[in-house]
Amino acid sequence: MTTYDVYAKAETMNRIEEQPAVSAGEALRRILNAVKTLGTEKISLPQAMGRILGEDIHAPRSIPPLDNSAMDGFALKAADTKGAGPDSHASLKI
Repeated sequence: MTTYDVYAKAETMNRIEEQPAVSAGEALRRILNAVKTLGTEKISLPQAMGRILGEDIHAPRSIPPLDNSAMDGFALKAADTKGAGPDSHASLKI
């Protein structure tokens, strides 16, 4: 890297730092205004591998039609397990 390259890089960094900060909402607005959205298309399921859905889908019913904690698991707060360990169990109310 030459001395010129170092100065050029420093000048570029200074220009970046001079930009005023914007809110996350403003940054998102700028990004969305700068990108072109693609249309949607109907394709077969095998062709969909690696693609992103163009809209939300909703199942007409739950499968399985019941809660199954062995598959779904449980959520809990870490504070409720304070002091618990292999030899010191915590009892949690469900």
